[in-house]
Amino acid sequence: MSVYRERPPGVRALAPWVPCTWVRVAAPGPALITPDGCVDLYHADGRLSVAGPDTSARLAAAAPGTVFAGVRLRAGAAALLLGDVPPAEIRDSQPDLDRLWSPAEAVALTEAVALTEAVALTEAVALTEAVALTEAVARARSGTGDGTRSRSGARSGTGARTGTAARVGAGTPGGTAARAVPPATGEGGGWAVAGALERALAVRLRGFLPDPAVLRVVAALDGPHPPSLTALATGLGLSERQLRRRVTDAVGYGPRTLHGVLRFRRALDRARTGAAWPDVAVHAGYSDQPHLAREFRRWSGRTPTALR
Repeated sequence: MSVYRERPPGVRALAPWVPCTWVRVAAPGPALITPDGCVDLYHADGRLSVAGPDTSARLAAAAPGTVFAGVRLRAGAAALLLGDVPPAEIRDSQPDLDRLWSPAEAVALTEAVALTEAVALTEAVALTEAVALTEAVARARSGTGDGTRSRSGARSGTGARTGTAARVGAGTPGGTAARAVPPATGEGGGWAVAGALERALAVRLRGFLPDPAVLRVVAALDGPHPPSLTALATGLGLSERQLRRRVTDAVGYGPRTLHGVLRFRRALDRARTGAAWPDVAVHAGYSDQPHLAREFRRWSGRTPTALR
């Protein structure tokens, strides 16, 4: 079964630009990824990658159990991760981080993530061994693990193989491992890696200067009844052409596409609360349910009910 969880950023200074960190454990079969206007820095299978802004749904395949850990940047905040690289250059793609950062920066983060995984594995082993020891002590105190006879009459401790080693096999040094040790890239390790990615982005805050006009446009478009592009441009003292260019430079696509994506995400989030479809359509700003259904197919390739 696939696991996907989100958490607010642990570094408070990132909160205006990072809506969440996240961990996904892959299940059999590809995962559906739909557009959200965001750019993500993520780690999986020993690789650091960036998910550029999507303009359509895609299927992401991975071996079952693969752990993805990432940090999501809001629309308009891509420069915190990408620097001078325009997000449009990685639109609908997932390049490796070393194509976008300097070699020194990419190597430093790769090493930090590797160290984080090593620490997570050490902690997982220690926890597993502590649980095994606790269980062994409990069995010994109950008279089923110290060489006495159990209620069934079978002698435990020597030859009956009813203790810890009997469950996992006899090849474990000292017979101390009661369960398979969770891999460092399990969900817990994934959160540790996400924390390392956060800290790397926090270092980049010092040189981050978001475009205030774009931030105002993103906020205005993320509502059920946004103003027209003409009104937005006039209010910002820009021409429509200038506004389109600045939004595209900061987000990866223009205001019209961004509005459609943000409306789709609002509708999807509300639908997953169990709200009725007419209510979802009204609150998201669709004219009616057929309009909602068309937009869901446009951005996800699925019917609304298939996504709920």
